[in-house]
Amino acid sequence: MQEYSLLVSYFGEQLKLIDTENRNRLIEVFKEVPEDFYYKPSTSSNRYHNSIDNLTHGLLYHTRRVCIHLESIMKSYTMVVGEIKKVDIDSLRTAAILHDICKWSLNGTHTNANHDTLGSDYAKSKGFNDLVCEAIRYHSGYWSTDLLKNGGKGLREIPHFTLILMLHLADMTASSADDVMFIGNPETFDFDAMRNNRGKEGYDVRWW
Repeated sequence: MQEYSLLVSYFGEQLKLIDTENRNRLIEVFKEVPEDFYYKPSTSSNRYHNSIDNLTHGLLYHTRRVCIHLESIMKSYTMVVGEIKKVDIDSLRTAAILHDICKWSLNGTHTNANHDTLGSDYAKSKGFNDLVCEAIRYHSGYWSTDLLKNGGKGLREIPHFTLILMLHLADMTASSADDVMFIGNPETFDFDAMRNNRGKEGYDVRWW
């Protein structure tokens, strides 16, 4: 499957940062992920996301930016609050890649409102740890499927709330209409050029 090698390449920078166990599981997921994850936009309604996310490959653009914003949020937290355990950092990085893995329905015509619970259950079936699964389940924050059943209440009572909030904030930032940093077509993305030209016009200065 061509998409498999492209996904590994596109998320290559993240995969290098993640521990071996989670990395290997992610690679196995890439081998079986539906083509929709690679080709589809991030939303079927053109709502809640910016114009880049509504393009072909939009779901990948969005996911890539979530990963970037998560790095900034974790760095800020470490500087202001304190150290995050390496195992938790690995789990959050893994969850960032997987958070919208079940965004599209099987027939490919619309996105799933309950993609958070579907994605969490899928991650659990693939052996990912509890923090990965819970971060996916509640990455929509107040609007998470399980919380909306209770009027949006209960987010603060969730185990690992602070860690899960980091992924939620990264997702919200990446979904903003103002977040239009161009990070490259996944078919032609040149990681070396990004690193070598960091800070120059046309390149994302927030690249880690």
